[in-house]
Amino acid sequence: MSENEVTLRAVCEEKHKAIDEKLDRDERRLNDHSSRIGTVEDAIIKLTAMVEDIKKKDVFDKILIVCVLIMVLVVAAMVLGPEITGKIMGGVK
Repeated sequence: MSENEVTLRAVCEEKHKAIDEKLDRDERRLNDHSSRIGTVEDAIIKLTAMVEDIKKKDVFDKILIVCVLIMVLVVAAMVLGPEITGKIMGGVK
């Protein structure tokens, strides 16, 4: 082997080593980004579920408020008697 071949071989080995290191670094970064994307996807799924639950609770809360209002009116009618309740309801029109 000549000195020129040894030098070329050493240069090639150094270039391959640098390329391998760059590929390894890029692969680690890609894996890191992939795990971060997975975490973001999980957070989006959880937030979407929370929003859906809030929508459902909002409807149930409104129903609960209406039911409590009706119960209060019925109890008030029983306590106040039919005459006073009739006057109140007549004035509400």
